[in-house]
Amino acid sequence: MMPEFHVTMEGLRIIAGWFGSVLNWRQAQTAEKRAQAQTALKSMMAAVREARQNLAAVRDNPASKSTDTERRLSELWSAAAIDMSAVDYELTARYLMKADYWSDPKGWTNQQKDDRLIQLDEMLRLGTDALLPH
Repeated sequence: MMPEFHVTMEGLRIIAGWFGSVLNWRQAQTAEKRAQAQTALKSMMAAVREARQNLAAVRDNPASKSTDTERRLSELWSAAAIDMSAVDYELTARYLMKADYWSDPKGWTNQQKDDRLIQLDEMLRLGTDALLPH
């Protein structure tokens, strides 16, 4: 009878080892997801911050409007989309639309911006909802 108990204990050790491996893998995955979300949040906030500053500057002085700034905003939203792709595909598509908007703002009507939900406040709300713990 002792050999059967030894086999059972060995089986439990194997199961415990496998369970420990699964837990370690899960913790690593969770840490990676947190890091991806943090990177996406930083990228989103950089794009939002610069867009908001640009909009304020242009509102205060319309002559300050610059294609270089718009190009930079397009690049920031593209980078935010790439970082968001690890977290949320739907937001990735919206960020890419926002990048497209900044590549040619005059080519978009207010209605198109509303229809595609790429208004700045909406982008910020959706991004923080997706990236911040609830």
